Amino acid sequence: MDVHKNARSCPLSRELLFKRVSEQGWSVRAASEAAGMSDRRGRAWLRRAEEGEPFTDRSSRPSSGVATSISTRLRIVQLRRQWLTVRQIAKAVGVGASTAARICLPFLAQLFGQAQALALAVSSLLQLPSSSLRSFVQCANQSPG
Repeated sequence: MDVHKNARSCPLSRELLFKRVSEQGWSVRAASEAAGMSDRRGRAWLRRAEEGEPFTDRSSRPSSGVATSISTRLRIVQLRRQWLTVRQIAKAVGVGASTAARICLPFLAQLFGQAQALALAVSSLLQLPSSSLRSFVQCANQSPG
């Protein structure tokens, strides 16, 4: 993995920090200073090394959370078929409104087409009447030219 441009250390200097503290008896503060990092960051690298983690940077990409269960997805679609808004569904099921909207979107696309499904999802999230987005849907369905 590449070291980003603002990194104060690289994997080799982190490994040297660990060796100085664990094998050579340096204090964490002195070893951190010699490596060009703060005492706090030096302790963080030592903790990670003691836990067996590599000296490389972790990915900054957000980890995907726990996937929504099939039963929850089915319940969301079932409630959407009863014409509840996304916010009402989210509150009833116990998920976020964005999660409920994401799950409802393919269902709405099957019923109404992609542009109208998007408009319905947006209106449901914003708690607007779907009629207020009718012009948006008409514009989206028109072919360019």
